[in-house]
Amino acid sequence: RPAQRPLGRGLGLERRSKDIAVSFTMAGARSRDELARLFQETVQGADPFAAVDFGLEMAERFGADGELDTGGCMATLASLLLNREQPGDVARAAETSRAVLANLPAEMESSRYRVQYDLGVALTKIEEHGSSTLLEEALTVVDAMGGAGNDADRAELQVEVLEGVYNALVRSPQHAPVHALTERTCRTLVQLAPGDAKNNMNLGAILCVVGKVEDGLLSYRAALELMDKPAGRGGLTTADKAKLGAAMETAQKQMTGELPREGLLIRAADGGVAVVTGEVLTGNIQSD
Repeated sequence: RPAQRPLGRGLGLERRSKDIAVSFTMAGARSRDELARLFQETVQGADPFAAVDFGLEMAERFGADGELDTGGCMATLASLLLNREQPGDVARAAETSRAVLANLPAEMESSRYRVQYDLGVALTKIEEHGSSTLLEEALTVVDAMGGAGNDADRAELQVEVLEGVYNALVRSPQHAPVHALTERTCRTLVQLAPGDAKNNMNLGAILCVVGKVEDGLLSYRAALELMDKPAGRGGLTTADKAKLGAAMETAQKQMTGELPREGLLIRAADGGVAVVTGEVLTGNIQSD
């Protein structure tokens, strides 16, 4: 569901260009301060991705430890890598963000949640098909972004990471650990954006998949009450309204015993329902 993420969504950079071939030559034994100056000047120029080589040289020679960082260069480097998307960039962005967060200087504390955001997005991109370990780490990062003083900007960034986690999970092979992570993700999305019908609908779907049918129906009914809001403001599209109606019918059949309470539910082309108790098919969980 998230649109193409703009450059530096977490750190306030503006995307000026993409897929730039960076060809700076490393200039011997430059000091950390000199590299920081070159990085900061270049990232403010016409081609911000040209700053990546300066940042990588700084990280390789002096480390990406946040405590030693000069002017937040390493946090900005992680954001640039995340958006440049050349081979290896996303994994390096996650590695850099982890290092920055491990020893974040006091003057950057107010930006901690933005670095966490970049880490969370990187974790969902490293494994697009749902590595449970990485996606669970992303959920932990989202939890750490919350707390006292949670404002609209922070909540928006949390939701964006969670949507990335959710979309990766529903594309992955379906089994109990993935279902547990999906339920956790959907519950957190509803907590952060309770007025979003799709969030409630998706929570209802995973609850019905794992056999919590009564709770699933409650979530479906919440989605039903919200679905007529504008689609871009928490409501449902016509297609999703049809999916919600079909999902509620399926849940009612689970309640009456006409269908099993647990199992992955697949809606067949003829409108019937096939119940698959194995682990590999995506059921009534819906992904954009």
